[in-house]
Amino acid sequence: MKKRLILLMLASVMIFSTSSVMARSSFGWDVRAMGMGGAFVAVADDINAIDINPAGLAFLRGSQAEVSFSNADYSGVSENMLGLEYATQLDNGALGVSLSRYKYEMDPYYSSTSTNYCVAYGTKIQDNLAVGAHLSKTKSDSSTNFGVSALYKDGPQLSYGLLIDSDLTVGAAYRPDRQTVVALDLGNGTSIGVERHLDKSWIVRAGSDEGEFTFGVGYKIRKDLRLDYAHEAEQNAIALVTAF
Repeated sequence: MKKRLILLMLASVMIFSTSSVMARSSFGWDVRAMGMGGAFVAVADDINAIDINPAGLAFLRGSQAEVSFSNADYSGVSENMLGLEYATQLDNGALGVSLSRYKYEMDPYYSSTSTNYCVAYGTKIQDNLAVGAHLSKTKSDSSTNFGVSALYKDGPQLSYGLLIDSDLTVGAAYRPDRQTVVALDLGNGTSIGVERHLDKSWIVRAGSDEGEFTFGVGYKIRKDLRLDYAHEAEQNAIALVTAF
């Protein structure tokens, strides 16, 4: 456990030294979900659930931590982000927290930064049904966002998710086998994604976010340590995820 935490700290230092910022993707997704086009409300089976569907934290086993970085360039506007997340199982549910910071640079003479804090909680009300909530605050404009969610697992193959925050998003996920998941989210837009485990180490992901193609790759360094990469349009993101 100590070695994994040290590795995460070293990764954080390396990212800070190259970007001077901290956050997740600009779309509010984590890297794994980004590779799936953001279709994750009904998947929500790891630390990515903090922002996307906190009810999914209730099914978490043990603890997970993640450090992620993303970079994007939109017509001369540079956006860098770094994020830290932690989630852990409790007696009656699971708690997740995240800290993110982003930086925009429009030209050599203008830049802005902001920090976002989020706390999330999920708990089971039945063996296959969980509810959750998250509260986030952005420091730059003192805005807050509160959301509630639910996740229902209809056997080993089907699951359904719901998130109500500034928008309403519903999702469905289908697992034809243990190596594959196909997901669909309907809300402010339409997202569809797929994830496939090729073997014990490699994972591939692809999706569409309102017609914008996304793809991602995951590599399991060890059973409890995974490296993720995702791309959409002008944005690239990486994450290191550990479980303990």
